[in-house]
Amino acid sequence: MDKEYIILHAIEQDPNITQRELSCKAQVSLGSVNLLINKMIKEGLIKMSQIPMNRAVYMLTPEGMAEKIHKTSRYIKYHYNYINEMKEKIREQLMKLVSEYDGVYVVLEGDELSEVVKLAVHDIKGVRCIESKDSETGWEAKVEREYLGKKVVVVLSEKACEKLGGVEEVVWLLERI
Repeated sequence: MDKEYIILHAIEQDPNITQRELSCKAQVSLGSVNLLINKMIKEGLIKMSQIPMNRAVYMLTPEGMAEKIHKTSRYIKYHYNYINEMKEKIREQLMKLVSEYDGVYVVLEGDELSEVVKLAVHDIKGVRCIESKDSETGWEAKVEREYLGKKVVVVLSEKACEKLGGVEEVVWLLERI
């Protein structure tokens, strides 16, 4: 994430935040925080007031608030586009698997990647999703019971791949993207 955005957001949340705390939040050195703050002061994005005991109080200016909004918008648009690209790549790979196999099982793990896969799978015929977190008897057993004929199991993690010893065709989706 943009280091300036992190600093702007942190200052908005806590005007009394120290440069050391900003350094931790932005995961940059103390010197880098100092340079970024001085740059943002010169650009008119933040104001700084000295208070007793070698402390400073920071405040976002209207320009700083506008810049934070702009950075937020740019971040969301960039990542939304990236997620859509990944969804389409996942969809392409699943469509290839559907053309090669009689059935495709996708083991979902209840995480963010699984949510993107669900969007990609939405209307593909021949793809069945299995939630690994919902199966009381163990999703591995469920997959192995239903694994008949020319079918493939698609997994989202190496750990899930290792659990499917009884299945001949296992595809780790991230390897194919």
